[in-house]
Amino acid sequence: MLRKITLCAAVLLVASGASAGAVDSAGYLDQVLGDALGRSLGEFDARVKLEQETRETRRIEGDKLDAIRNAEMEIQWAEYEKARAEKKRQAKLVEENEAKIKAARRAADIARIEAIRNSGASNAQAQNNATIMDAINRAANNIAQAEIQGRAASENAYATVNALNAARRAQADAEARLVAAQNAAATRAAQAQVENARKQAEAARLAAARQASAAQSSAAASATIMAGVVKGGAGGAITGNKGSDSYVAFGGGTAMSPLAPKAGAGTDAGASNAGAGASGGPGGVLLAAREPVKRMEAVAYCYTRENTTADFGDTQWFCDGPIQKTELKNTMPQALEYVGCAAADIDHRRVPYQQGFILFCEDALLPYDRDMAEKMSLPSYILVRRNTYHCNSVARQCDASNAISVVPGHG
Repeated sequence: MLRKITLCAAVLLVASGASAGAVDSAGYLDQVLGDALGRSLGEFDARVKLEQETRETRRIEGDKLDAIRNAEMEIQWAEYEKARAEKKRQAKLVEENEAKIKAARRAADIARIEAIRNSGASNAQAQNNATIMDAINRAANNIAQAEIQGRAASENAYATVNALNAARRAQADAEARLVAAQNAAATRAAQAQVENARKQAEAARLAAARQASAAQSSAAASATIMAGVVKGGAGGAITGNKGSDSYVAFGGGTAMSPLAPKAGAGTDAGASNAGAGASGGPGGVLLAAREPVKRMEAVAYCYTRENTTADFGDTQWFCDGPIQKTELKNTMPQALEYVGCAAADIDHRRVPYQQGFILFCEDALLPYDRDMAEKMSLPSYILVRRNTYHCNSVARQCDASNAISVVPGHG
């Protein structure tokens, strides 16, 4: 490369010899040589850079080729390992099959030897069986003959027994008809006595109810506890008159309400009742119906979202009853008291239902109470456990302590 540069410089020097007189020959030659050397070094640097880039590209391609070769070798090695494992598995299966074949052959040989040994015993047993069968056949023939003879004797005995039974049945039928007639007469007499006793008891009960109603009406007139009796003449169903004052019974009750008049009663009936029970008030006071009313037992529903275990101690419950529904958890006795079912027998009268229990309040359902049985559409197996209370119509509360009668389990 330097030789080429020197040659080029000499050529340039000869070519420019005509004008060398005005320019210094040495300085010009240095300039020419410097330029040539600079261009040569630039080309050399560019060539070195190109060689470096080419070498880096080849190195990257070599790395890629090495990676591909390594991957191919790994794949080949995995296939080799897989083939070797499969070969081992096939060899193991062959060994297992050979062992099974050997065991089967050994079992077959043992069975064959046992069959040869048992063949002699089987022949002897067959001879014994034939002897036994002959004996059985002879015994069966004897039994058949005995059965034929026994059947004939049995038919004769059955005929005799049938005749005796027919005579006994005739006699028994006659005796049964006589006893039935006697029982029917005794039953009619007993029913008549029961009916008379019932009528007497009913008359006594009605008399007692009338006396109790009259006494309570007198007390109500003196203490003015009949909240539905007001002075005036508007909004009432029945009125009672005394002098110039008018008193009206109202309250919007039903046939079970203590304020509801007896069906069919009118103004005249109210006036007569007022005259009979108005000794303690300024005017007439309407007497309630004298006959007792039938009221069903109130029920409550208590539940917990945790479980249905009958743990009435620390467990917190929600309750819904005849008065209201609790919005906060309480113990079972507290919750029942809040909803108007404080007298419920928690330990003995409860029925699991849905997520809690149905409890019976030991108290009659008043007209203004909430009937949980109807609200929840309780099934019949729960309803039949309700009590039925016969109460005086003027009673503000009706339970076992003041009811005329309590019919258990007919709700």
